[in-house]
Amino acid sequence: MTMIEMQRRLEALEAEVRALKSPPAKSWLDLAGKYAADPTFAEAMRLGREERERVNRESLEEFDREREEERKAAAKKGPAKKSVQTRGANGHP
Repeated sequence: MTMIEMQRRLEALEAEVRALKSPPAKSWLDLAGKYAADPTFAEAMRLGREERERVNRESLEEFDREREEERKAAAKKGPAKKSVQTRGANGHP
């Protein structure tokens, strides 16, 4: 390893040590925008968004299936009984 390569490596290690010694972020505001230009961060956000969309879609499909099953079960029982609505003293329900 040449002296120039050692100097570059030493500078890189010193930068890493400075980063490790820096105080942690106090709140999310300290981190906001910090990774905006990082392609790895952008990929992580894309994958997270895709997963949330998939889970939401599956959840809605399950909800629709359950409602359809309830509707079919209610149809098998026959027409629903109408409830008698009582009125208050002012004539409104």
